[in-house]
Amino acid sequence: MKFESNLASTMAQAIIAAIASGTAGYPKLQIYDGNKPSSIGAPITGNLLAQIQLTNQVGIEANGVISFDPMVDEPNAPAAGTPTWARLLDRDGNDVIHMTASGSGGAGEVQVTPSNINQGQSVSVSLGIIRVGD
Repeated sequence: MKFESNLASTMAQAIIAAIASGTAGYPKLQIYDGNKPSSIGAPITGNLLAQIQLTNQVGIEANGVISFDPMVDEPNAPAAGTPTWARLLDRDGNDVIHMTASGSGGAGEVQVTPSNINQGQSVSVSLGIIRVGD
């Protein structure tokens, strides 16, 4: 799906605003294994592999592309597994977006290091970009 550039930019800015909304803390990116839920709010059946803290401003938008600000690594993975999907939460912990995830160099919209996570291991995001209308 393609959008006119001003529309893509407006939509990307609305996504940033949704992720940055709330008052309770920082937005978060959570990485899971297993199958992505069928919809936002549907039950999660996979294991939480990492929780990455975002900045309150989330990132910047240019031409419909959201580039995230530097993220705080997960210092101690709560479970072991292979990342398959991720969700972005606003500052109050509400689901905003579900995305695909993979190890670094994979096909995921979010790419993490290491590709196979062990419990207790440090986890970082090596790529995290949202392209509106691409």
